[in-house]
Amino acid sequence: MPRQFIFALLVTCLSDGMAATPAPEVSKFVVVSAPRVALRHVSVIDGTGAAPRTDQTVILVDGRIASIGPTTTTIVSADTEVHDYPGYSVLPGLVGMT
Repeated sequence: MPRQFIFALLVTCLSDGMAATPAPEVSKFVVVSAPRVALRHVSVIDGTGAAPRTDQTVILVDGRIASIGPTTTTIVSADTEVHDYPGYSVLPGLVGMT
């Protein structure tokens, strides 16, 4: 499977009730742990069967998806850690599958 497809929001999507610092068995999967993160220029596959939405920005706040929108119109605040992933696809909510 190509790595562009495997990148599945393993970034900071922490479950309800988890501490701000993930447990050791979870932390090996957490790539980014900033409180506010923007993943720009990604394709979003929403799992409904609809076509992927291309060139999107996914905003994560405290490990939760706060918004998803077109990169050209989505506002990213100055206190957000920005990561550009052109050519990658994200599957919101799909975390830690092997």
